[in-house]
Amino acid sequence: MKHLLETHAETNPRIFLIIDGANLFYAQRDSLGWHIDPRRLKEWVAQFGEVTMASYYVGAKKDCGPDDRFRNALAKMGYRVVSKPIKQMGTTQKANFDVEMAVDMVTQMPFYDICVMVSGDSDFVYAYETIRGNGKGFAVVSHRWLCGLRGPTACWTESH
Repeated sequence: MKHLLETHAETNPRIFLIIDGANLFYAQRDSLGWHIDPRRLKEWVAQFGEVTMASYYVGAKKDCGPDDRFRNALAKMGYRVVSKPIKQMGTTQKANFDVEMAVDMVTQMPFYDICVMVSGDSDFVYAYETIRGNGKGFAVVSHRWLCGLRGPTACWTESH
């Protein structure tokens, strides 16, 4: 990913930072063993261009103060927070944002040069191909073991 962003650095590209909150949460909890600060993540991406849009997609538990505080903090950091209620599906809780994220990545293409997605979900392969096919850069930030996007150009990973 760093290579992709560095090759565009001279032109100060417009960057759309898009974060799959559930994917990031489970990566931190199950694989990384450390916390990723959304403010520092945005600052890190900003060193490669202008972060003109930053969206964070996160499920919301009903009447949960900590969730509200987290979403409010994200908004204060400059993120557009996209949220919906978490659904109970058997023993699993889920708030799937794949459609919302893919639609935003495609409809916002006129407003960015590079999309930086924090997720390793393989459901985004079609969106990735559409964005790249329209001449946009696309980078994925994911732990190498959690990245479902496969192929020589589909996934750039950072492990730290």
